[in-house]
Amino acid sequence: HLSVSDLMSHRPITVHTYDDLGRACELINTHGYGALPVLDKGNHLVGIISKADLVRAFSKFLESNHPHP
Repeated sequence: HLSVSDLMSHRPITVHTYDDLGRACELINTHGYGALPVLDKGNHLVGIISKADLVRAFSKFLESNHPHP
C-alpha cells in the first residue's frame, strides 16, 4: 500500500509570493514540474502556481499589449 508520503518530494522546489513570474517559469521549465508550491515571507505555504496559471498570465499580457483589430 503506497501513501502520498512515499511518492512526494521531500525537499520541493518552491517560489515565494514576492518572486516574479519569470522565476517561476524558469524553475518549472528547468525541473520539469507542472506546478510549484508558493510560500510567504515566513516560508508558510500559501498556494500553488501551475503551468496553466503562467500561460493564462502570459496570454493576458499579450492581449493587453497587442489587442486584436
